[in-house]
Amino acid sequence: MDDSTDQSPLAPYVDVTALQKEIEPAIKIQKYGILTRAGAMKKIVFTATIKEVGEKFNFDRLLNRRDFDIESTQAGNRDVSEPHWKKIQDFLLESDRPFLGMLTVAMPPDQVEFDVISNLGQGADLVKMTIYEDAENPVTEDGQHRIHAMLGAWSQVRDLKDDAEDHLLETKKRLAESSVTIEMLLEDDPDILSTTFVRMASTKAISASLIAVMDKTTIQNRLGSYVMSHSQLFKNRTTYLSQTAAKNLAAKKGQQFEALYQAAAVRNAAANLAGVGVRDRTPDQRENILKELVIGRQRRDGISEQAAVESIGDEVVAIIDYAYQTLPGWKELSQGHLNVSEFKDQYVHGAASGLYTIVTALTAARSQDIPPNSVVDAMSEQITWRKYALKKAKDLDNNPVMIHEFFENTLVLTTLGKDGEWKVGTAGAQRSTYEKAIDTVLRHMASADKKLAKLALHDTYVKLGLQSANPTRRGRGSKKPAK
Repeated sequence: MDDSTDQSPLAPYVDVTALQKEIEPAIKIQKYGILTRAGAMKKIVFTATIKEVGEKFNFDRLLNRRDFDIESTQAGNRDVSEPHWKKIQDFLLESDRPFLGMLTVAMPPDQVEFDVISNLGQGADLVKMTIYEDAENPVTEDGQHRIHAMLGAWSQVRDLKDDAEDHLLETKKRLAESSVTIEMLLEDDPDILSTTFVRMASTKAISASLIAVMDKTTIQNRLGSYVMSHSQLFKNRTTYLSQTAAKNLAAKKGQQFEALYQAAAVRNAAANLAGVGVRDRTPDQRENILKELVIGRQRRDGISEQAAVESIGDEVVAIIDYAYQTLPGWKELSQGHLNVSEFKDQYVHGAASGLYTIVTALTAARSQDIPPNSVVDAMSEQITWRKYALKKAKDLDNNPVMIHEFFENTLVLTTLGKDGEWKVGTAGAQRSTYEKAIDTVLRHMASADKKLAKLALHDTYVKLGLQSANPTRRGRGSKKPAK
């Protein structure tokens, strides 16, 4: 067949360039939001469900993040802490109120289109925001750990089938319906974005003591709060606000406030006496040990988790308040013979390190089924708690010195002042310091009273966390206890 004779009609001419102009580009993000301004910078606030973040608004899909690089011209973030975002992930999976604060992202203003739908007043407009497929991805300004957490949480429930366990399906439904607020800054200057991040991240940190009473997601905080509010020693004397704010709050309730111990210290002491001892090298270790104790109480008594926490708390309160009525210093405080300021000045257990020393000795008693009250009585009779109880001694060069009768270089440190007078101070609140004091107290009572001999056993030190379970290793106590 002769191709030259083919009379097939030619395809019509198409102006591809003109056609492309008529076709709307693909849309990457489209949301309704509120347009506001921060001076020269516009910003749009919108919402997305945790499901959307898990499937779309994350670093695998639509969001960018970069570690800050001093030599780069692009905006960057601080490095990601996996343990931190996994804690948030666990919160999302466990809480029936998975609230997260606002996320902040940034986009070049010329790559975001918005149509004003209505003016809301007060410098705000309701808008329809559109970002097309050929635009850059938003850069995360603040919230990278929460974004990782939402991605991780959703990935754990996303593929669940209808026959999965009810509580897992409920978690999936909850995350699919729960939303987070996202604020998009229309800004592309990396210096401005970096400075903005630093300013946001440099607000005054929440103190450990305020977290101890506000955050009720952990057993240790709930136990600590229970003990603070029920113990006569700690009630209206535990600090988690500034002294001015605490006194004003107490006055509004017709009460008086005296700052004795920080809430974080009381929380730690309560956990110690509950059975943790000084095994809490990290908050996570403390929490895990307490979880085991609480679960054991639940199984033993057939009660809820919170009821178990309160049951353990009642035992801690009873022991602490007996010591409050009995131990020198605390006893005078309970009888009104000393105020808190005078007590803290005159007694070594006016500091947190002294509190830890006492409660750890009581934990030792509980670990060996010794009545804690008998140990309180022994500590009251055998140990010198007054801070200024000094005695004469010789230093390494055989020079005369003054030292504390019992706690020198543990809870107390004496020094010779320029005026020739001996000054009494604390040796610090480091673990190494008060663990030596604990060791000294336990060994002294064990040697003074055969009924308390178990306090210095290696097994006791292991249970407390003062010694390793491996007898060939030296633990953290200053001396190896008896076997």
